Amino acid sequence: MVEVEIRGKNFPLCLTVAALDEVNAKCGGLKNLMPFLQCKDEEGNVHVEQMAVNTAWMLGVLIREGEENRVMVARFENGDTKKRAVPGKDDIWHLMKPSEIVRYRPAIMEAISQSMGQEVEVEPPKNPEHAAQR
Repeated sequence: MVEVEIRGKNFPLCLTVAALDEVNAKCGGLKNLMPFLQCKDEEGNVHVEQMAVNTAWMLGVLIREGEENRVMVARFENGDTKKRAVPGKDDIWHLMKPSEIVRYRPAIMEAISQSMGQEVEVEPPKNPEHAAQR
């Protein structure tokens, strides 16, 4: 799981189903997430101010859901289910300057990519030694 460090503390990032629901409501789905985070207008101009606001929102959602996911996994594995205080969107808005928040964009994209990735286990063929090569 992707983690970010904020003021010396590490926080996991996770795109859960709950987070995906928020992204759908805010952006109209994952297909619109990049334009939402890039904040380009029709002429291709980037609106840095809005980019910082949108990135902070997404970071807050992924941090909150990273902690929720950690607690739920621990609950099913009989681990530490005590919730830690994590910074939310509003905390991040007040804690970080725009120049700081943009540094988290690669971690945000990596966390989304990992969360949407699928692992598929394939059963080995029954007679691999007799299988014809193509």
